[in-house]
Amino acid sequence: MPARNDSYLNVWDDTVKGRDLLIALGISTPLSLGGYIFAPGAPPMPLIMGLSGAIIGFFINAVLFRPKRQLDVEGDDRDGPADLDMDEESCCAEGEGR
Repeated sequence: MPARNDSYLNVWDDTVKGRDLLIALGISTPLSLGGYIFAPGAPPMPLIMGLSGAIIGFFINAVLFRPKRQLDVEGDDRDGPADLDMDEESCCAEGEGR
């Protein structure tokens, strides 16, 4: 089986696939604009329906597209850094309590 060449884009310091980004925009844009354009009633309803469409689109995209990040953890530091091991007196200035 040939290796897939997935092209990743850097958007707002996050790594995404170009195809997934276009599909997510294709889902979110019609939902939010459709809610705004086809909303019945007085002026607050188009805003509410447009935001509702954007939130529904967000949840659909969150389910369809999982994060592509891979975290590389170096070392086994289960207790945390040693320099953060302080007692309660050393963390607060004199006269300041919690």
